[in-house]
Amino acid sequence: MDATSLTGVLDLSNTQVTNIGMNAFRRSGLTGVILPKILKNIGEEEKDN
Repeated sequence: MDATSLTGVLDLSNTQVTNIGMNAFRRSGLTGVILPKILKNIGEEEKDN
């Protein structure tokens, strides 16, 4: 499955996703994304602490 087959709204609210890459949904057919409360970064490199 590639990103072009994703359509509609993607609900990530009940996931353990903490980072989403800059181009994660590029060229997808998504019209929206529901983000989880634990999300830390969008479009940034994950940094080690």
